[in-house]
Amino acid sequence: MNKKLIVVTFIFSSILITGIIIGIWAWQETRYRSESRELGKKITEAEDKVNKTRNAEDEKGYSPSDVVRNFVTEVKNDSAEKAKLYLSKDKQGLDIKASLGFDKELDKITVQDISYSIGNDSATVRLQGFWPTEDKTFEKNFVLIKEDNLWKISKIKGA
Repeated sequence: MNKKLIVVTFIFSSILITGIIIGIWAWQETRYRSESRELGKKITEAEDKVNKTRNAEDEKGYSPSDVVRNFVTEVKNDSAEKAKLYLSKDKQGLDIKASLGFDKELDKITVQDISYSIGNDSATVRLQGFWPTEDKTFEKNFVLIKEDNLWKISKIKGA
């Protein structure tokens, strides 16, 4: 009787341990598939963002916000000739400081935020900043177009 009980206990324990192992494996497999789907979605979203960013770049690798940032930097450095390289052909004759609408020294501005939205061959870049000597902020909107596969500023709107 004792041997029968040991054999039955051994068989029952083996079945129980096998069932637990299969249950844990099935649970892990389900969890793995769920996490794999989530990671797949995140990878697809990240790839879409990368492609959107690449599509926003011109042939030199500049995004519309890069063009505006470089333009403002050149204007702040009082390098009007370099700044004009970022303007569309029909706007290169403009007085840059006057078209920006700033009546103060540009080298003192601090840029807080640059964001942009893109259409087919045009983009709008919103630039926000402030004068360190004042408590008020400013906002400028730049409209860019693709000219010879390069982003160029075609309009500057200020608020």
